[in-house]
Amino acid sequence: MSKGNRKKKRRRQQAAARAAAQKKHAQAAAKPSEPEQGLAENSSSTLERDIEPVEQSVKSQESEAKAEASSKDASVEPVEEQAVDETDPESRQENMVQSEEKDCEWDRFPFGEEDEDESAENRDGEENFAQNLWQGGDDDDELTGAGTYGDDLENELPGKASWPRVAGIAALVTAIVWAVIIGAWMLFSGNGGVGVKSVSFENSELSVMVGQNETVVAVFESDKDQNIEALEKAIAKLDVEWSSTDASVVSVEEAEWESPGERAATLTAKKEGVAEITVSAGDFSDVITVTVVSSDRLEGINAEPMTLPVSDTWQNILYTLVPEQAKVDGLTFSIADSSVVEVDSAAGKIRGLTPGETTLTIQAGEINETVKVTVQRTPHSISAENIALWVSETSTIEVTTDINNPECGTNYTFTSEDENIAVVSENGVVTGVSGGFTEILVTNELGQKCTVEVEVLNYPLHRTDSTSDITITKEWVGGDTGANCYAAHIVFSDYTRFGTANGNGGYGLGAETTLSAHERLGNILTVSGDGATAASDYPVAREGSLRNQGPLHSDGVYSRTNGILNSTVSLDLDGYFLSDLVDRGDVSDTFQYKPAFLVNGALVPTGDSTRTQRTFIGSNGTPGDIWIVVAEGGMVDGVSAGLTPDECASFLASKGCLFGMQLNEGGTAAMVYRDWTLTANGAGQAHENFVYFR
Repeated sequence: MSKGNRKKKRRRQQAAARAAAQKKHAQAAAKPSEPEQGLAENSSSTLERDIEPVEQSVKSQESEAKAEASSKDASVEPVEEQAVDETDPESRQENMVQSEEKDCEWDRFPFGEEDEDESAENRDGEENFAQNLWQGGDDDDELTGAGTYGDDLENELPGKASWPRVAGIAALVTAIVWAVIIGAWMLFSGNGGVGVKSVSFENSELSVMVGQNETVVAVFESDKDQNIEALEKAIAKLDVEWSSTDASVVSVEEAEWESPGERAATLTAKKEGVAEITVSAGDFSDVITVTVVSSDRLEGINAEPMTLPVSDTWQNILYTLVPEQAKVDGLTFSIADSSVVEVDSAAGKIRGLTPGETTLTIQAGEINETVKVTVQRTPHSISAENIALWVSETSTIEVTTDINNPECGTNYTFTSEDENIAVVSENGVVTGVSGGFTEILVTNELGQKCTVEVEVLNYPLHRTDSTSDITITKEWVGGDTGANCYAAHIVFSDYTRFGTANGNGGYGLGAETTLSAHERLGNILTVSGDGATAASDYPVAREGSLRNQGPLHSDGVYSRTNGILNSTVSLDLDGYFLSDLVDRGDVSDTFQYKPAFLVNGALVPTGDSTRTQRTFIGSNGTPGDIWIVVAEGGMVDGVSAGLTPDECASFLASKGCLFGMQLNEGGTAAMVYRDWTLTANGAGQAHENFVYFR
């Protein structure tokens, strides 16, 4: 198509556009056009709210808007700048052409390139299109609109436009873009992004001491229900400022703050007084009132509820002044119920009188603090039993109080005097380390104390006093199928300390346990072999007294006069009446069970090959030299099978004994040394007679 033909065709199109504009203008005089009506109905409340003040702002800042639009190569200017006389088609056409050439880069032929065969009459160009475009981005954004022609076809309306910013908020100016095609398009631009609705402090008042720093936080709220990232972008476009009405009282400086949607500042309290801190962001602001107080003026008293025992001991009343360096005159303490608690106000001390509850008030001028005071049921003393244990063995200290159900005084600490002998845990579990004696001190939270004596046993046990020397060993006897033997070797110079005793002090009159006999007689105890009854003709002597007359049939006799234990055979006393020997002092105690199996150092075979628990006694004929042995048996200790009589005799012979005899057999023999049961069985069972060392 030639250039002249193209111009002719364009003039025809322009004439058709003018005619369409005139027709639409006439319709608009009667009622709003459909695009305009749709625009009015679809515009957001934000646009409706903001257009009027923005237009006023634009009028007052006309020169600034022009300069900014020019510097940014703006393609849109406010409506007020375009004096369009819509009643004059020529004027409107001229304006449309000017808008096209000056402000917009529009495709004038949205249906495609014009060709020679296509005329304006073949296009439905009788409609105007109105499109709302919401702008929330940067200064320059590409706008894409779509208009619908009368034939329901949709076409994009591409172009570029720029909007000046007002008060830091993007594009609140309404702009109209005209482009000449077969019809007229109107593009309206408004603010559709996220804006700031308000800014506020978390509190309205704050109290700070002189010299202290405090951080205040301002929280921003968006005008739409949007995510925090969008709100942050809106805040970033504002100038957030902080100020103080009196910087000599409180100064303010913006602080780093990482929480989105918030800004913070650091306050520095300089002197006593009041100042208002303001945060400003665009058209939004908030105020917090800050009161600076002296660092030594009392602001409060803090105290915790108290729990007391019933005690004669005064305790300090614990409290804290706020601030701690505050100066206070006339601090007083008072109790609501003086029958429960007594208070010494001048000294600041308190003590419990009787179990119960009351309140304590701490007063300083107009400032006071009241707390609950509870007085608990309190023991007067604590105690614990002594402990005996073997090396590596454990035992728990059981502490008791002198009252039932105490409410306090039961939190104990334990301290060992010698941890080389025994150690104790925080829960009172004692572990033997090495043989010896030590003490463990028990203390409760009230300061009450008791002492636990601890003896740690480790064979050989050894004890010496003014007239005796005692050694106890634990030895395995009899090979693979033998037994553990507890052997007590007693050497003493006071011959009256050793002997025999009946459980009830009389021959054949009942029985008692080894442990109870130990409490009555003391020290080393073992079951006696005397199984005779009062009706028999067995002669019996106990502790130097004749208990049953008759000729001697026993093989064991002991004299408290010379301290010798021997057999009647060795002493050539067989057949003698016991009464004569007791009167002469040759015999004070008799041992009767079975004939001796060791006489004058020689073993006397018994023909008994049974392995069982056995108790036996021996001597080397030396004054005050005695062996007492208990052999475990019958697996009562988990390992021992017991000994035969011959093995018992051999054991005594290996210790240098010349005489030996069996005292008992079976599972009831027992040995006790001081407070310790040395054998695994029998100490709590009832027995008739005992051999003991006092």
